[in-house]
Amino acid sequence: MLHCNKTTRLATALLTLCAFVGCGPVRADDWNVGLKRLSMPDPVNGAAMVGIITYPTTALASSLTVGRFRLAAAEDASPAAGKFPLVIFSHGTGGQPELYLWLFEGLTAKGFVVAGLAHPKDNSKDRSGSFGDALLVDRARHISALIDDVEHDAGLSETIDGEKIGVVGHSAGGYTAILSAGAMPDFSQFKGRCREDAQPGPDRPSFAHNPSSLPVPDRRVRAVAAMAPALGCLFDRDNLSAIHVPIRFYQADNDEVLQPGFNGAYFASQFVQPPDLVHVANAGHFIFLNTCPFIMSLLAREICFDPRGTNRDDVHHRLIEDIALFFRHALDSGLHQNRDDGQ
Repeated sequence: MLHCNKTTRLATALLTLCAFVGCGPVRADDWNVGLKRLSMPDPVNGAAMVGIITYPTTALASSLTVGRFRLAAAEDASPAAGKFPLVIFSHGTGGQPELYLWLFEGLTAKGFVVAGLAHPKDNSKDRSGSFGDALLVDRARHISALIDDVEHDAGLSETIDGEKIGVVGHSAGGYTAILSAGAMPDFSQFKGRCREDAQPGPDRPSFAHNPSSLPVPDRRVRAVAAMAPALGCLFDRDNLSAIHVPIRFYQADNDEVLQPGFNGAYFASQFVQPPDLVHVANAGHFIFLNTCPFIMSLLAREICFDPRGTNRDDVHHRLIEDIALFFRHALDSGLHQNRDDGQ
């Protein structure tokens, strides 16, 4: 079950009311899902980055293999007529976009183009940079490069509404989404607040940062949804003060990975105007990943099993409704400030 701490803004109250008592779907009709596999150069070193784009289509779907998962989609089909908001997705550390196909499929069916890539040096096939600037800094550049690539894609450029771009991410991807909106981490806190955030024991991570390397936000990003965002210890109110777009945090209440002092609730508390904070009850950190196929559930129990009484598919369904309503409202209503005014 989802529980939202509502702000006093009327628009947010109405959004939350619709999400939980039901005001109908975001669209009167759900779209079929088109799929395109992408490859593009890493803006950091020029190496290839790979990922996927899903987009609304009227073409009939078939069962496609994406990584270890199946997706009902029409590969390389023509996009539906019209312009649609773009949502960029950023996965957790050591992950892949296909671990979140429920989000791609669900948001696309609601009328969004969704694009995500495997962050170089911080994905399931290469974790050589998971405790350095490949995660801490470079991910924000990947987001901007992906926006560029989708906006200039010959088959999709006319489908994207460039004034309506959001970012959603999980864990380290939630951190990435916040960077893209203008947050500036204080990396000196690895020797300060982050000592409280470290997992005990000899295997706790030790991050290394080059002080000359800083993340660069993207002014095109108009809204952010962060699911169980990581590395909260790098931020305080000053570090988040440059964010001037709607933001919504999703916090798994039984998160076994993030320390309670620096999770989504901590992030939300550091804004002068508190953003929306949605609690996902009786759920752990990995509730935001796909429901696992049987064999995978045997091999990866840590990320596949949820607390008794929680059905991951049901949670995903509720999250899709809530996230789609959030982005539709935030990107359509003009709540964001003009990012071209120097803010």
